[in-house]
Amino acid sequence: MAEGGLANPAMSASVETSSSPSTRFRVEKVLESPTKSAGSLGSATKSGGAALNSNVDPSNRTLGGAGATIGYSTSEAVPMTMFYRNQESNAAAKSRPTLAELHNNTLDDEVDATAHLLGQEPRDGRSPSLPSADAEPGIAQPVVIKFGWIKGVLVRCLLNIWGVMLFLRLSWVVGQAGIGEAILVILLATVVTVLTTLSMSAICTNGEVRGGGAYYLISRSLGPEFGGAIGIVFSFANAVAVALYVVGFAETVRDLLKDQGNQIVSDRWDVVIVGLITVTLLLGIALIGMTWEARAQTFLLLMLIIAIVDFIVGTFIGPKSDEEKLKGFYGYNSSIHSDNLVSGYRGGESFFSVFAIFFPAATGILAGANISGDLKEPQKAIPRGTLTAIGISSVLYIAMAWMVGACVVRDATGPLGNFTLAANATCPDAGCEFGLLNTFQNMELVSGFKWLITAGIFSATLSSALASLVGAPKVFQAVCKDRLFPFIHIFAKGAGASGTEPHRGYFLTYAIAVGFIMIGDLNAIAPIISNFFLLSYALINFSCFNASFANSPGWRPAFKYYNMWLALMGALLCMAVMFVINWWTALITIALVGFLYKYIDYKKPKVNWGSSGQALTYSNALRFCTKLDTTDEHVKNYRPQVLVLTGLPSDRPDLAWLAHCMTKDVSMLICGNVIEDGEGHLQSRQVQREKSNKWMETNKIKAFHRVVVYPDLRSGALSLMQASGLGKLRPNVLFLGYKSDWLDFLGTPSLENYVNIFHDAFDLNYAVAILRLPGQGFYRERREGDGDGQDEPSVDNVGKRLALSTDATSLENIPKAASYRRDTDEVRFATPVASAATAALTASHTSSGETVVPTSRASSAGAILRDHSPAIPRNQSVRRSQARYNAVDTQSFFCRGKKMTGTIDVWWLHDDGGLTILVPHLLTLSSQFKQCKLRVFTHGSSQKITSERLRMTTLLNKFRIEFSSVEVVTDMNHRPTSESIHKMDYLPGWSDVRADDPHTKQKMLRQIRIGELIRESSQSSSLAVVTLPVARKKEVSTNVYLSWLEALSANQKVPILLIRGNQSNVITFYS
Repeated sequence: MAEGGLANPAMSASVETSSSPSTRFRVEKVLESPTKSAGSLGSATKSGGAALNSNVDPSNRTLGGAGATIGYSTSEAVPMTMFYRNQESNAAAKSRPTLAELHNNTLDDEVDATAHLLGQEPRDGRSPSLPSADAEPGIAQPVVIKFGWIKGVLVRCLLNIWGVMLFLRLSWVVGQAGIGEAILVILLATVVTVLTTLSMSAICTNGEVRGGGAYYLISRSLGPEFGGAIGIVFSFANAVAVALYVVGFAETVRDLLKDQGNQIVSDRWDVVIVGLITVTLLLGIALIGMTWEARAQTFLLLMLIIAIVDFIVGTFIGPKSDEEKLKGFYGYNSSIHSDNLVSGYRGGESFFSVFAIFFPAATGILAGANISGDLKEPQKAIPRGTLTAIGISSVLYIAMAWMVGACVVRDATGPLGNFTLAANATCPDAGCEFGLLNTFQNMELVSGFKWLITAGIFSATLSSALASLVGAPKVFQAVCKDRLFPFIHIFAKGAGASGTEPHRGYFLTYAIAVGFIMIGDLNAIAPIISNFFLLSYALINFSCFNASFANSPGWRPAFKYYNMWLALMGALLCMAVMFVINWWTALITIALVGFLYKYIDYKKPKVNWGSSGQALTYSNALRFCTKLDTTDEHVKNYRPQVLVLTGLPSDRPDLAWLAHCMTKDVSMLICGNVIEDGEGHLQSRQVQREKSNKWMETNKIKAFHRVVVYPDLRSGALSLMQASGLGKLRPNVLFLGYKSDWLDFLGTPSLENYVNIFHDAFDLNYAVAILRLPGQGFYRERREGDGDGQDEPSVDNVGKRLALSTDATSLENIPKAASYRRDTDEVRFATPVASAATAALTASHTSSGETVVPTSRASSAGAILRDHSPAIPRNQSVRRSQARYNAVDTQSFFCRGKKMTGTIDVWWLHDDGGLTILVPHLLTLSSQFKQCKLRVFTHGSSQKITSERLRMTTLLNKFRIEFSSVEVVTDMNHRPTSESIHKMDYLPGWSDVRADDPHTKQKMLRQIRIGELIRESSQSSSLAVVTLPVARKKEVSTNVYLSWLEALSANQKVPILLIRGNQSNVITFYS
């Protein structure tokens, strides 16, 4: 960009720090146009690090507003708030220089550092890492109204708590429960709300709070599963609460009409009609905007306070006429007080059924939290406003309950009869129409001016309805923005002057409220929402307890007046009250939340909010790992914990899948990835780890992925074997693929390294397993431009192999187009592209006798089956293999969802501690191999077939391992056929042992014989598990040992799993 030009204007901010006059400095960010800012940055550029702002002290040259310290040859940044903004924040965070930029010196100079931090374009045209959060010049930004703790929280909470229950149900509660138990009802609700508010305050002050209310608090604390479930339920409960308050208002209007001798249709339908008209008007107010809604709330609160004062004054004035006495109001009277002090439940009511009807009055504590996104400082406003509202409301409810209980009798006949003072007196046959138990208009009866109480009822019901009508859509909008559920994202769109108003949510809430208004009975609606709110409170309390119990360093709430055990008690109390109120509605509520929880858990949304569940998982894992490390191992608890060298698991899926089948739900699996050659690959570790984790997650493979960078494969594998795991939770089995093209690398260091991996594993007391697939290996083809290798197959090795196998083929027959490449990606065992000579050696005869090289893409990772012929005709037609050895493009033997059938043949030839038989048994427990049966092969004498079979059968039965049959092989020590021996003439190990002692030669013949028997007996099985022979170090050469493995596994039509335990018991028949 042009010298001195700014890509974006900076927001105005200043920070001043002072410890002494000499250390005083000032950091400023001036809100101005790019033109005005050009001079400051330009001057810094020209002066080579001078101050960018004239207000900056030259002796402490600090980059004005960018946060970068300049003038000292550094691109470091001073601590700034903008560096710590969450990426989910509405304002995008700017970034400090990354470690790679500082360490690798990729920031050219301080000017580029300045542009990087300011979100501007550097001089070379590179884009900054994160866009600027500042507003673009010339574009009008929407005005967002923010409220303080009084107007935003206190007023809303008071209006919700002083709702329909205060004027229309409090007298009924006193009539049923008596003054004493009514106060207990109020105190129980207060305890629940206070404990919940303390927990909510702790959560609110543990970081910035955005919109969403209870949903935001729970989801960011307990995770999306609980948060999403409660978000839906809580939004629905608030929508139903709109109907509750509107029906309360409509009942008052209906009673006023009846007093005047008027009626629209009937008692119930009058409530429905008035309710529908009212909720429609409230919807109109909500759609106008939050400013008008706040003004309406203030006016309604004023009316409500006047009505409360009017009621209190009326209790002291006493009855103003005999008619009021006949209706049950007698003023303060000790006899009435005594009679109403005890309970007098009727109509099947009880303490908890009365509590269920009253409890919605306590749901107002979340009115402020529901609009947390519209508060200036929600961390301070929510605790302060909510606790103040609870304190004022609790005192007022208790006082008014005592007042009405001391002034009004339970039953009164009205003007047509004599009033009744006795609490348990029986009304005449005509019934009583007045008194605490028979009418909901007692507050109006007691008041000094009835019309003020009517206005108060209107204010209380309408304000609560309006608060719920505004709160429910905002909570639901927050749920929709997080995309936890399908098909509801349309409700996340904002509208209105601020661009954030959930207009669509308003209409949805309106529709739900209309549906419940049609019920027309307040007492029927109240219990429906009580359990929803109680469960929300329970989870808020549990969120606080869980976060405290996890003891995460990130849990640092500014609100200190909470206790984790009180939070737990609050959660348990809420759950208990749910079941006491109504056990079957509690079960339905929990089942609904459980269903939503499991749905989100199954879908696993791509969100990470740092929940307390994650912190608790870490804490538990650390505690149990420490406990496990101090526990002595026992053979009964042995588990094969597998380190499988897959490289990228997607490149060698068969290795990953078979290892997964061995360890699924049983033990640990680590996929190891060794990146060879130098520092250039250090930066790719994280990329490869993320790629591997994504593949394993997609294929539902439960494993860890470890990436190391080392000069060669052996060093990397040795590092993985020594450093992987934690305490006792560490690998004990090394699993890798067979090096199918090892003949191309005779005499090279990579071949020695491959075999030395086995020796290293045995030295570290690991068991070793090697998988060879028929016609396949595990090596991906190297792409063009990936680099050259040091261990490419040499022409000398190719010629040596040709001379060993045939006299008819010369190097002149090798096509000039044949090329040799090596795989330097991930775990690199050998070259993935077979040479023409290899193709000739691996050719198979057609029915016509012509020898050709297979051209199908049958190999999943880079090796052609070597079905070596004793001789190759001179006039052969050698075609270059077109096979591409990419695991992604080819069929996998053990792919996800593929069900294996038939048998797993276990060639348990040597006792290795039992791993050879344990691993096949574990495979049959997996869903992929559960239809397979074990068939066990063992060596025995022809004279003792029955006793040998009985010996193995008894052993397997003692081990409680299911099997289909035991086969005794009596001719394992026989000499292999001449054809089999001749087919192995090409092996260097065979030529090496010819000059050795007869004992070594006998071992070679034994491996050829075992391979011959496997071909004869196990070709129809799904997998053949064979005991891996152990090579003595410094006695058996690399060529000889690989020749043994080649003789065992070559030309097989089934996958061969060579496995060897560490000679320690891994199974036992003792209980």
